[in-house]
This record gives sequence, structure tokens and C-alpha cells, in this order.
Amino acid sequence: MSNQFIVIVLVFFSFINVILVSSDTTSDLHGYILVLQWPNTTCFMKNTKFSKNVMYPRSFGIHGLRPINSIFTKPKETSKFHYPKSGLQCPRAIPQDLPIYWPNILKGDNTVFWAHEWESHGRYSGLEICAYFIKTLSLYKKLNTLKLVEALATSSKHVVLGSSYDLPILSAAFKETLGDGKNDITIKCAKIGISYYLWEVHVYVNTTFSLVNSPKLSEGCLKGEDIIFPSPL
Repeated sequence: MSNQFIVIVLVFFSFINVILVSSDTTSDLHGYILVLQWPNTTCFMKNTKFSKNVMYPRSFGIHGLRPINSIFTKPKETSKFHYPKSGLQCPRAIPQDLPIYWPNILKGDNTVFWAHEWESHGRYSGLEICAYFIKTLSLYKKLNTLKLVEALATSSKHVVLGSSYDLPILSAAFKETLGDGKNDITIKCAKIGISYYLWEVHVYVNTTFSLVNSPKLSEGCLKGEDIIFPSPL
């Protein structure tokens, strides 16, 4: 066997290996879930008050952006970059906006919270660290989430704070306000005592950050039980 033939074979298999490795890190990324939490339920669950960093307790805040694969589980890791100990070195809007829209509701240490979100979800998102936070904030603003409570109240279902609703009513209201009237939104409940409370809403998007249908209407809710939308503590 000639040396030239051996070299050609080695080059060929090296090329194939590069293709497999490069595709392996991105091929299973299918989309994202924007997780919004109702801060009043979070505090009620922990029997505590808001952190001083929470500026808008009457608005849904960001819990995180979770990448998903085609079976709605965490995709493969796409970044080895860890959250910097010196903090985010991103455009000016990031440090200004993150404490407002993505605060650590309970403990007040935003940096620890953001580091956790990057390490647990961002490194699997196919995005570099600044893009991960910028894309999440942009999606939050695009959905006009800061005004979601007002939008729910003026929706055709008239969902207001301090009242209870069955799941079909809440699902229809969030589909109308967050889903452009076309896409279902997942509602996540928290059971506190014997009652079920609205805790999170999960908005599904594809890799271009366009809305898509949620694969399920609820999580942690009990069929037939009303869901409380609690007023601020």
C-alpha cells in the first residue's frame, strides 16, 4: 500500500470526523422556551417578600430561556464558556435591562441567578453569552410582557388579578395575549395548600424566535380545579 494512498485515506476520515463533530453540537437544537414567572406566586410559595431588586411586582418577569431539542428536552452543550466572575461584558442595555426584566425575585443576588441560567441553559442554546441574554430580553419586549396583566384584563376573557379561573379560560386568554391568537401557551401551576396558583407561563419559539404552538396546555395543574391569579402581596 503506497504512502500516498494512506495519506488520502487519513485525510478523508479526518474530514468525515470534522463534519460529524460540528453537526453533533447543533443538530438537536429545535427551539426555545421563554419561561415567565408571576412573582407573587413565587413569593407566596416561599412565604417571603420580594427582593428589593424587583421593580415591577405587578408584571410577569423572566425566569429563563430554555433551549430544547425535538423531544422537548435539553439539547447538547454548544458552549464551553463559563459565566465570567467579573460579570457580563455586554452592550450597555444589558446591565440596565436585566435587573428590571430578569431579577432574582427571592434572594436579590442577580449575578448568581444569571450565572445559574447561563450555566444551566445558555451553554446549550447555540448562542454566545451576550446573544443569549440579548435575545431573551428582545423576545420579552417583543411580546410586550411588561403590559401582560393589562392585556389579560382587556382580553375577551377578562382575566384579572385576585380571581380564579378554570384552565380553558386561562389558556384562551394567554393564547390571545401572548400567542397572537394562534399559538397555545403552557400554563404552569403551583399547588399551595389545597389550592392551585398561576405560577409560570411557557412561550415556545423556534430557532428564529418566531412563536410556535406549545406541545401542552398545562403543567402541574389539576383538571377541573380553578387556578388562582393572586394579587401582589
